[in-house]
Amino acid sequence: VLIQALLDAPMFELRWRWNATIALAVQRMRNGKKLPPQWQRNQAEDLVAVVFPDQIACFENIRGAREIPDHPLVSQTIGDCLTDTMDIDGLEELLIKIAAGEIEIRCLDLVGPSPLSREIINARPYAFLDDGEAENRRTRAIGNDPDDLSSAATLSIISVEARQQVRDETWIQPRNADELHDGLLQLGFLTRAELTSGNSSCGAAGNAAKWGTWFNALCEEFRVCSVSLGDENSGSKQQWWVASERLPEWLAIHPRSTFSPDPTALLPDGTVPGQEEALVGLLRSRMSGLGPVSRAQLAIDLGMGEDSLQRALQSLQNEGFAILMQDEATPDLWCERRLLARIHRYSRAQRRRAVKPVSPAAYMKFLVHWHGLDDGGGDLAQALSMLQGWSAPAAMWEHALLAARCSDYTPAQLDQLFLSGQTAWFRPFLASDQNRTIVSATPLAIVPRINIREWFSRRPDLDGVSDSLARKVLSLLEKHGAMFTADLEHESGLLRPQLEQAMKTLIAAGAVTADAFSPLRWLLRPEAQKLRRSRKAKRHAVNLPVGRWSIAGAGFSDEPGGSSAESERRRLAIICQSLLRRYGVVFRAVIQRETLLPPWRELLNYLRRMEDRGEVRGGRFVDGFSGEQFALPEALGLLRQPLENDGKPVFTVISACDPLNLGGLILPGAKTPATSGNRILLENGIPVARVLGDELEEFDGISQQARQQARQHLLVVRRWPKSVP
Repeated sequence: VLIQALLDAPMFELRWRWNATIALAVQRMRNGKKLPPQWQRNQAEDLVAVVFPDQIACFENIRGAREIPDHPLVSQTIGDCLTDTMDIDGLEELLIKIAAGEIEIRCLDLVGPSPLSREIINARPYAFLDDGEAENRRTRAIGNDPDDLSSAATLSIISVEARQQVRDETWIQPRNADELHDGLLQLGFLTRAELTSGNSSCGAAGNAAKWGTWFNALCEEFRVCSVSLGDENSGSKQQWWVASERLPEWLAIHPRSTFSPDPTALLPDGTVPGQEEALVGLLRSRMSGLGPVSRAQLAIDLGMGEDSLQRALQSLQNEGFAILMQDEATPDLWCERRLLARIHRYSRAQRRRAVKPVSPAAYMKFLVHWHGLDDGGGDLAQALSMLQGWSAPAAMWEHALLAARCSDYTPAQLDQLFLSGQTAWFRPFLASDQNRTIVSATPLAIVPRINIREWFSRRPDLDGVSDSLARKVLSLLEKHGAMFTADLEHESGLLRPQLEQAMKTLIAAGAVTADAFSPLRWLLRPEAQKLRRSRKAKRHAVNLPVGRWSIAGAGFSDEPGGSSAESERRRLAIICQSLLRRYGVVFRAVIQRETLLPPWRELLNYLRRMEDRGEVRGGRFVDGFSGEQFALPEALGLLRQPLENDGKPVFTVISACDPLNLGGLILPGAKTPATSGNRILLENGIPVARVLGDELEEFDGISQQARQQARQHLLVVRRWPKSVP
């Protein structure tokens, strides 16, 4: 199975070229000149087609496993992949030791990767068996901050300090005899060591200076008694202090116990509990006052064997009272659910207090760098992942958003992503938008195709389309499915202008979408420009855009692969991950311009779950804002680092439709309306000037250099500028 899997991995191709070259099966020199690498690569592929044709054959033509030929180059390549690139001998030895029990496997919840898993997370792209994009791998979301390996607790979600804090809070601290009696009722009993020292068996500190005096006073009133078990002469005598009300439970599990004084005559008549019921009751009381405690310690406290307690602990676990914690240092560590939730809260609060917040200006500077607006920019897929779920005018997606983040952006790149099935666009439903036809300012959203159902706030109302031409086109799409523009024109019998107007009406209603961006780009062009392009391309028979039209949301069920609760969790997960990817740090103020989000309370609950799982960090990262804040680990590290710009200001021009238009929300000042013609100049992330329509407005405190940049890049209409040093 492993050999069949490595044949698809890039390492086989690399090893094959290497072995073929050193075996002189591929030419390196020709006519005294070195052969270009791409030619050598082609010769290596031709060689593998002759020697090992199944390796590059189509899967549809292969049934079963690939037949590996008995050829020295093939054998050598597979051997190098197994023993050099991978360590198959070490893997077999590891599996044998695991099967023999020599190596124990334990599952732990960690906030960071273990030292052994770091090598997998930081592996080269060719080490993965699939051919997915590197930026889409979940391993990129794992932080690689250095850990203190001297203590395993540094990798645990639950901190040692929070655990000890809960133990101290739950342990009794009586101030008089009545409170000591209440503590005995709450805990069920006290051991000799606890009454003598005042400390719990789990290490919680107390003061027992007056406990003996108070206990004697309670004995005179027959409210408590001392219970003994075993022979004092043999040295096996054990002693406990029990409240009189809990004495029947104690006698049910230790019927041979002796007690003094005897309060049974004062106890009310009632049903005598059975041994299992009494043991469960005492364990419930004991665990509520100790915090995290091991099964071995409970057995010592109760004077019983561990096997006798296991059934009672499982009974408490089944009713949801007790939880078995995963702790490497202490096996079989149990804790009450309520106390464990408190430990999680304290651990979360401690992690949050460890972060020092930055100013809003520093956060804006971080956002500019996070989106790559201060350098050469990233690739198109990375830009789309940051803008997933963002609603912007149709004409501004390419001109202002994508071109500003991708230095070498071309429309063909975007169309290729759509035609490959990776990306989709749709017209989001906005209650305030009453447009009957699509225009350049009509908002659109671009999302991965697999996530489109999670971003649909509501299904399009197909019955609400009243235009006769649009209804005719819609009926054809419902009948035949996805159709090209030429097919729609032929089947509907409409003229080209009539068909285009019908498609604009359907897009404005959110009823249709296309599997490329070029049809939408064609509809938004002015009529004169479309006419010129059609005449110019008529001799090549190319006057229609590529891509097919289809009904928006067609092919997706309402609740795919699970219940509505599972679908809602999947939707919240995708939305929260998109917001974290876009802003790095997510809080209520930064998402006020988002239009496709559920209520903040729903996002907050899921972000808290992500924090408990260690996927994000919670705390106060940006100063001056109320409410909880959540950050990606890699974003938090970048937020703390000062950006190196040699002291020179970095100027960036953004559109008012850009998600970084946060003036008046994150920074004080006026808000810039998110319309297509408005542009903003940022100096180190801070707005210093803007253009509203055709008027240039300079903010207070603008520098002379910023004033020159504003007049150069805001007043003059040219290609959307990148950052200017």
